[in-house]
Amino acid sequence: MTQAIDNPGHDPTTPDGDVNPIDTDYTAGQDNIVMNLGPFGLDIHNKVFAISALLIIVFVALTMTFQTQAEPIEMPMIDTMELEARLYRNQPIPSWWDRWYHNKTVKPVSIRLADSRARYGLPFYKPHQAVTDALATAELLQAQVAHRYSAHSALDNFWR
Repeated sequence: MTQAIDNPGHDPTTPDGDVNPIDTDYTAGQDNIVMNLGPFGLDIHNKVFAISALLIIVFVALTMTFQTQAEPIEMPMIDTMELEARLYRNQPIPSWWDRWYHNKTVKPVSIRLADSRARYGLPFYKPHQAVTDALATAELLQAQVAHRYSAHSALDNFWR
């Protein structure tokens, strides 16, 4: 291991010293479980594989059995993009006279995370990294609530 630190060109995944890949005491299939189950012959690769496969089969069977009896789980969430869309969705459209004679147009407002944060004066974060995106979204929600809602607003105003 010290050789890999001292020698940056050394690949740490390759073993040090002479290795004969053919000379091994492992035989292919030595961990397999071989049994006959009625007319079927089973050759299971490993005990862990067998237990995992059995658990998956039991889970699927239980899911199929009780899927009509289960109630859906409601996961309330607050969508900062939806809060921004509510604000900019109902902008008045200029009349045909203003559009034709005064050349007034409505440019659509971007409600993407970075653009929304810039409108509230929040700093830019490098996008598409889970932790920074979560932090940026939480800060945006705080700014949205502080700018557009009172401190006593009910959460029902934000749920999606």
